[in-house]
Amino acid sequence: MIRTIRTNDAALVSKILREALVDGGHSTTKKLIEEVNNPLFVGLAQEGPTGVIGAIIGRVVADEAELHEVAVARDHRRDGHGSALVRAFMAEAKLRGASGCFLEVRSINTAAVELYGSLGFEACGERKGYYRDGCDALVMRHSLGSET
Repeated sequence: MIRTIRTNDAALVSKILREALVDGGHSTTKKLIEEVNNPLFVGLAQEGPTGVIGAIIGRVVADEAELHEVAVARDHRRDGHGSALVRAFMAEAKLRGASGCFLEVRSINTAAVELYGSLGFEACGERKGYYRDGCDALVMRHSLGSET
C-alpha cells in the first residue's frame, strides 16, 4: 500500500533515504517533519508487512513536479516498489495540476536511468559536476499528459 507520509513516519523515511542514497540524501527527520505540512510537498510511503519499506519525496510547483528522492529499504529492493512509488508520485502530481515531472539522476547510475526510462522519462539535459563528488547529473522529464 502506498500512502501519504505522516509526521510520525519522518524518522524511518529519513533513515531509508540516508541508507539508500549516495551522499545520504537530503532529507533529515527535522526537514521531513517541516515539509509534511507544506502544500507543495509530495511525500509518499510504501507500506510493507512490517511498516514503511520505501518512500518518495518531491514537490509540485505550478504545473511542474520535481522528484527529489526515492528509496526502498535494502531487503525490499528489486520487487517493483521503486516503480510503484514513482508511478504513484506522478499520479499525485498530475492530480495537483502538474503537466510534467523532472528529476536528476547520477549519469553513472545505469539501473536508475533504465528504471526511469522504462517508466517513460526521457533525458532532456545534463548538469556537469552536479553532485558533491563531481558526478554529472542526467536531467530527465516525463510528460504527465500521457499515461502514467
